[in-house]
Amino acid sequence: MRFASLAVVSTAAIALMGCPSGEKTPPDLDKTPTMQAPRVPPDFEVEDALDAKKDQVDWKIMQPTAAGKATVSVDFGQGHLVTGSMGVYGTDGMTAVEQTPITQDESEYKITWDVAANAIYFLRVTADQGKGGYKVNFSVTEPEPVDPCAGVECGEEEECQDGKCVEVVPPDCDPKCARGMVCVEGKCEKPCGGGCPKGELCSRRTNKCYKDPCYQKQCAAGEKCVYGVCKPTAAPPADKECKPACSGGAKCNTRTGQCEGGDAPPEPPPDNCAGPLNGSIVQLIPQGGKTVLVINRGSKVCVKVGQTGKVAGVGPAFKITEVYEFRSKAVIEVDDKTIGANRAVTINR
Repeated sequence: MRFASLAVVSTAAIALMGCPSGEKTPPDLDKTPTMQAPRVPPDFEVEDALDAKKDQVDWKIMQPTAAGKATVSVDFGQGHLVTGSMGVYGTDGMTAVEQTPITQDESEYKITWDVAANAIYFLRVTADQGKGGYKVNFSVTEPEPVDPCAGVECGEEEECQDGKCVEVVPPDCDPKCARGMVCVEGKCEKPCGGGCPKGELCSRRTNKCYKDPCYQKQCAAGEKCVYGVCKPTAAPPADKECKPACSGGAKCNTRTGQCEGGDAPPEPPPDNCAGPLNGSIVQLIPQGGKTVLVINRGSKVCVKVGQTGKVAGVGPAFKITEVYEFRSKAVIEVDDKTIGANRAVTINR
């Protein structure tokens, strides 16, 4: 990536020209919108500071795990002395989503925008005058679920289930009525008294005649009338394969994809929570001789407090201490320099 190569060259030049012999100065990865910029995980608070004379610009990476409405807030605290701006940018670090000025009259600034799952967004915070610390919070609100049956109209003998009209079969007598008969007050009778007038249909659910909305309605070739509306003739549904395969004499119902009958139930599905889980580190938080790891795996994939794991190429194991829906925290008994550029992890479940 072009930004990354420029950042490496500039920081290397500064290290050679300005550092005393024997001392190493880590590069300031905040200055350019590269993939090496610090990350702000969802629902975690990150602290940083600006100085208009020494550290004028900070960049942060935000990567939502789900689509929805994202909000990033920057709080300088009451009585701060920073004047500048903050803005959210797209993956290229140049296309602005939204920008807002920072003044000494307000302490907290927020930007809200629509995000796509796993897309990369950059936060840019700039100090034109003054200096001071600030806190960044990033969160994503997923859209409310939509009722699949909202606006769906079904026929007399149907009801909506999961967005589709399903035939409702009325209760039957005991013993059951023969085919073509309906149960009326415990007795088997012909539906609608034996038939309905021309242009009407019989509802087995109500045992009454109602107007046929498709009577004398003409549809084009390849269409058929459905409750008064001409709709394309639907192709028959493809056969569904039973997974896992049926056993114990059971047979596969290719319409539902379920095993039916037989002496034994079908094999249970594999346990998706069993076995090691691969992930990656999204943030390192130094804690003296220890390091807190922020990992991109959480309770959605069965991560639990107390589980252990390994960082690729690092000796000691880490231990999970906090678990969220899409993130978790772990502690490892080494400093962050030992971990270095290693980001791949394996969690033992």
